[in-house]
Formats: sequence, C-alpha cells, structure tokens
Amino acid sequence: MKHVGMASTSIDDIMNELSKLPEPNEIRTKRSVSRRFGKLKEKVEKERSLKKIEELEKELAGLKASRQEANRKLGVIENRNMEATNMVELNKEVAFEINQVDEDINNFVKESLTALDKRLTHVTQRYFKEEVLSMESSSNHP
Repeated sequence: MKHVGMASTSIDDIMNELSKLPEPNEIRTKRSVSRRFGKLKEKVEKERSLKKIEELEKELAGLKASRQEANRKLGVIENRNMEATNMVELNKEVAFEINQVDEDINNFVKESLTALDKRLTHVTQRYFKEEVLSMESSSNHP
C-alpha cells in the first residue's frame, strides 16, 4: 500500500513507533515522581539546615553562658582589685598617720626631756647654792 508522495513506511511501522512512546500517564507519573523527589530533597535539606541551626543555637547558648560566667569572674576580680587598691590607699594613709603620731610622740618626749633637764638643772643648782650657803654659814659660826 504505497501512495504517491507518502513515505515508504507502513502502518505497522507507525504503530510500532507509537508503541515505543511512553503513555501519557507514564509521563505524568515521571513528572510527579520527579516533583515529589525534588520536594522531598528540599525538605531533607531544610531539615538538615534546621538541625544545623539548632546545633549552632545550642553552641551559641553555651558560649553565652561561658561569656556570662567569664564576665562574672571578671567582675569578682575587678572588685577584689578595687578592694586591694583601697586597702593599699588605706594602708598608705594609716602609715602616714602612724608616722605623724610617731613624730608627735618624739617631739613630746624631746620637749619633756628638755623641760625635765632644765628643771633638774635648776633644782640641782639651787640645792648646791643652799649647800654652799649652809657650808659658808656653818664655817662662819663656829
């Protein structure tokens, strides 16, 4: 059955070629499977991303806690340092006051010793004068 102007293919050849083509349902199924695979792949990637985010958030929370603890310890150290600085300043003030009191005591002792020495000298001189006068008067009166 050959017609003029037509290719030399028979109906059987055409039917054979058509049978090799996928069915429309098969094409839809492949597309659907492909779409579902793509969606599942996206979902899996999203889940992995969420897990990574959760892990990073946990790590971040741990780091924040560590930072807070470090800041707390730093605060304690700074407070102790401030207290030590204040104690040093207080010790300097106390040492200055002790030196002042020591100087005042030394001055008082020097002044007291000087006054006592003058008094002793005065009393001694008077005693010797009286002795001398007493000796002179006893030597004048036999």
